[in-house]
Amino acid sequence: MNCELMMIGSELLLGQIVDTNAAYLAQRLAEIGVDIYYKTTVGDNQKRLVAALRLALERSDIVITSGGLGPTEDDLTREAVADVLGSPLEFHQELLDDIRAKFQSRGLTMSPNNRKQAFLPKAASVFRNPRGTAPAFVVESEEGTIVCLPGVPQELRQIMEAEVLPYLSKSFAANGSLILSRVLKASAVGESAVDQKIGGLIRTSTNPTLGILAQAGEILIRITAKARDRSTASAMLDEMELRVREHVGDHIFGKDQETLENVVTQVLESEAKTMCVVETGTGGAVAQRLVAANSRQVLGFEILPRVSGVSAFLSANNEPCENIPGDPCHLAQCLGDAARRKYGADVAVVVLEATRCALARSWVLVQDGKTEYVRDVGLKGCDSWSQHRLANVALEMTRRTLLKTVPVEQRRS
Repeated sequence: MNCELMMIGSELLLGQIVDTNAAYLAQRLAEIGVDIYYKTTVGDNQKRLVAALRLALERSDIVITSGGLGPTEDDLTREAVADVLGSPLEFHQELLDDIRAKFQSRGLTMSPNNRKQAFLPKAASVFRNPRGTAPAFVVESEEGTIVCLPGVPQELRQIMEAEVLPYLSKSFAANGSLILSRVLKASAVGESAVDQKIGGLIRTSTNPTLGILAQAGEILIRITAKARDRSTASAMLDEMELRVREHVGDHIFGKDQETLENVVTQVLESEAKTMCVVETGTGGAVAQRLVAANSRQVLGFEILPRVSGVSAFLSANNEPCENIPGDPCHLAQCLGDAARRKYGADVAVVVLEATRCALARSWVLVQDGKTEYVRDVGLKGCDSWSQHRLANVALEMTRRTLLKTVPVEQRRS
């Protein structure tokens, strides 16, 4: 069974709200084996909505809409579905009574225009909406099946879980299959480099399939398998994951919900080691992420101002850095040494944005007393995007230092 999602509302086209419904629907439908080939976004215009629905029914077994079920003049989903399926709107007194009761339970008076929500296409079956006043419904016809859900995310999700997913599983049996996905996360490698490593797998694999997505500071490798049961699909994912790891190697730091900060915290725990962090110009991005990960192995943070010159700059223990040449790498080394002594930590991480030759650049250094791992990241100015990238670089370098997988050319003993 294949499905098309249709997200309805001019506010979506204007960028006034973010469409979170489509991502949720796609994920849940995939889990029961429903293939989604198209997603359409349509504004509040009946002519365009009717045209979009007709096209969707030509190419998909089922269409699921979100939005346009409210009481206002620009809520047109009911009317469009009635037009497309030739099923005129019909008044339901029980729906109106339910809508009025919801207003009364909240101490409110129902507006006359809410009566509009009690009209549904004649052939429609109702899905209860415990949270809101917009009844959801499904219409089955020779042209196809249309499921209409409210656009309010909390309402849509509750109806989907309680009503729509059981309906789809029972009515269409989802071709006796389900879809599972797994996301591997890679760092310190670019999207094109990952494509070079696994491009052959992407081209030749049909089930599971592979896809690559670039995000700030990391690359996501999605593996998707379709099978008749969860255990078979999981086994297919396991096999493909091994093949991907063979090609991408230790650039992969985790999967699914794992983050770099969680992984670093886990390695610190397993190695019984502690760390400290010194940051300038990042707004404490590294520290914030480690705190969010509840990393009790981090003994202290130093969030210092940007470096405009090295001669009078203070070290992490608030003592002047003596005999520091105008080299940010030496300054980072001094800050790391001072911080490790101050906190008694095994590992120090230094993120340094410094002005050199009138050019602001960023350096990251990780040291454990035996080895130093240093990189000129080259980011100019620490806006929120740069701060996130710098934090990713610092955490990835920390992970590699702890696991002793620092590239030889970037290692300083």
